[in-house]
Amino acid sequence: MASAKQNEKALLINFNNQVLKSRRLRGFVRDTVVDRVRDSQKQLIKEFDEHKATLEIERGAHTTSSSFLNYGNLFSFIGFEAGSNPTQEIRDIIERQPRISIRHSSSNFKFEAIIRTASKKEIFEKTPSPWEPGRSWAKSMETGMSGFSQYVFFKKFKSVPASILAISRSKGGIQSKLIKRANAGRFKPFKYISDMMNRFEKNIFRRFK
Repeated sequence: MASAKQNEKALLINFNNQVLKSRRLRGFVRDTVVDRVRDSQKQLIKEFDEHKATLEIERGAHTTSSSFLNYGNLFSFIGFEAGSNPTQEIRDIIERQPRISIRHSSSNFKFEAIIRTASKKEIFEKTPSPWEPGRSWAKSMETGMSGFSQYVFFKKFKSVPASILAISRSKGGIQSKLIKRANAGRFKPFKYISDMMNRFEKNIFRRFK
């Protein structure tokens, strides 16, 4: 004959399972998780949109001021296609709806949320360098880019010969092996996607402590 304690345990487990399997409770937990993740996502999008590198690239190939270069601008130095919007690919990734699944454990009466969001790995894979296959332009801004001393910026765009414009992808500058600017210096890497994505992940974890 089962003891009173065994019966009590069986009833408790059964009750826990019933509660954990409640659609209303699972829905509440899911909604809470979604709201907190979206709050972190909004912060990430805002940070990306307001980053100086994002703003500079979106100004295009002919802007004459740069927060990162002492000559030219990021758009024409990296060599993006004229009229393209390379930052939109990143924006599409970080604005994507997170995939969230909720699991429960009847042994410790806990819910577990599995959250799949954008990652810096995915961003680097979707931002191929226009001048070097196999590399990411977004990652290269953090690790370094070569060719700055051979980069020629078209400061006076309208006076550039048509034959030169024809070989320029960005229509704002070219890379020339025949020209090497004196005292050009080097491209200095700066924090960009990795920094933002690391903060994004920490933000999510912090909201569930």
